[in-house]
Amino acid sequence: MYVAEVHGIESLPDEVSVLPERQGAVLSQFNLTEGPVKLIDPELLSRAIDNLVEA
Repeated sequence: MYVAEVHGIESLPDEVSVLPERQGAVLSQFNLTEGPVKLIDPELLSRAIDNLVEA
């Protein structure tokens, strides 16, 4: 995956919540004082991008 900019790097807490249902490529999330952070599955994201490019 290529990115244009990195906003920051955070250490993951031990209490990451796995979502009951996937939300696109999002598998889990955790909360910071600034708000929730959602963790994505890079493979699912890659497939979604491939589908968009092919369409």
